[in-house]
Amino acid sequence: MKKNSVNIHYPYRERSSANELKFQISLFEQNNAFTELINHILEFVAILNQKRQIIYANNEFKALMNSMGDSCDVLGMRPGEYLKCTHAMHSEFGCGTTDYCKYCGANQAICNSLDGKHDLETCRILREDGSAWELRIRTHPFIFHEESFVFLAAMDISHESRRRALERVFFHDIKNTAGSIQGFTKMLSNDRFKPEQKNEFREILHRLSYQLIDEIESQQQILAAEENILEREIQEIHIPDLLMMLRENFIHLPLAENKEIKIAITPDSLTMRTDKTLLQRVLGNCIKNALEAVPKGAGITLIATRKNDQITFSIHNPGAMPEAVKRQIFQRSFSTKGPGRGLGTYSIRLFTEKYLNGSVRFTSREETGTTFYIILPLSLAEAREKNRL
Repeated sequence: MKKNSVNIHYPYRERSSANELKFQISLFEQNNAFTELINHILEFVAILNQKRQIIYANNEFKALMNSMGDSCDVLGMRPGEYLKCTHAMHSEFGCGTTDYCKYCGANQAICNSLDGKHDLETCRILREDGSAWELRIRTHPFIFHEESFVFLAAMDISHESRRRALERVFFHDIKNTAGSIQGFTKMLSNDRFKPEQKNEFREILHRLSYQLIDEIESQQQILAAEENILEREIQEIHIPDLLMMLRENFIHLPLAENKEIKIAITPDSLTMRTDKTLLQRVLGNCIKNALEAVPKGAGITLIATRKNDQITFSIHNPGAMPEAVKRQIFQRSFSTKGPGRGLGTYSIRLFTEKYLNGSVRFTSREETGTTFYIILPLSLAEAREKNRL
C-alpha cells in the first residue's frame, strides 16, 4: 500500500522493540487477577504503553473486529490501526501521526494521559471500508511494575449519535417544514388573499412538500446504506437536465436567496448510466453545503466534464474552510452547525464510494475558494463488473 507523506504532530512515531513488547505483554497476561477483572468489563478496554501500542486488550475489545470478519492480532498495534481507521492505514508512521490525528479525540485523550492526565473525549472513526464509528473514550495513566501505562476504555455511541441526528431531523427540520405547509394551507382558504397570491402560495406548497419528502428519504437512504441494504437502480441520465433540475430545486429556497447558481457542462450532451436518486442526493448535498458557505450576493458554480470513461462533477464556492474543518469534514456527526448535524458530507462520501463506485475529494484555499470533486464512472454497471474481475 502506498503511504502518504504527512506532518507529524506528536513525538510518538517510534515503537517498542519486540523484546520490550514481549516483556510488557507478559506483565499483564501473567497477572490472573488483573485479566479476570478486566475481562468482566463490558466496555472495550485496552492497555497502552508509552509508544501508544496495545499490550493488553480485554475480550470485548478483541471481539470487536472479529465480529466484523477482520480477525487480527491486536497486541503491538495502535488503536486506530486495529480499528482500521482510514487515516492510520495510509500513514507511514501509523495511528496518531497524521494531520488528521491532531483532531482525533482518541489521540488527544491518549496523549493527555501520557502526560499524566485523565481524559474523556469523543472519537469519530472513518474506516477503510467506508463505515463509521463514534466512540466515547476514557483514558487514565497508571504505574505498574515501575512502568507507565495508559488505561483506555471505549464505548460505541454510534447508535446514540444516530438517534440524536434522527431526533434533530424529525423534531426540528421536518416539524418546521410541516409547520410552513400548515401555514400556507390556511392562507389558501383565507378569502382576503387575491387569486394571484394564492397561486404563489400553491407554488410554495409544492416546493415545501418536495422538501419534506426529500428530508425523510434522505434519512432512509443513509440508514439503508449503513446497513448494506440500499438498492441501486441504474438508468441513463442526461447530465444537463439533471443539473438544471437541481438548480431549480434550490434556487427558490431561502438558502439560495440572492445567490447565483451557475452551470457549465462539457460536452453539453453529456450522459451517464448510474443510480439517479443517489447521484441527486450526492450533488444536492454538495450544492446545499456550497450555498450555506457563501453570503448573499455571491454564488456557486456547478461543472460537469467527461474524461475517458469518467465524469467529474465539481461544485465550487468562493469561501475557504478552516484547517480543523478540512481534517474532519467527512466524519459522521461532525458539523460546524451544532449537535445532531454532520450527515451531509458524510453521506456524500458514503454514497459516492460505496454505492456509485466513485471517489470524492476537495480543495479549499483562501485564494481559490472551496471545490468538491465527485468522480464517477460513465457506466456504473461496467465499473462494478470490472471490480469483480
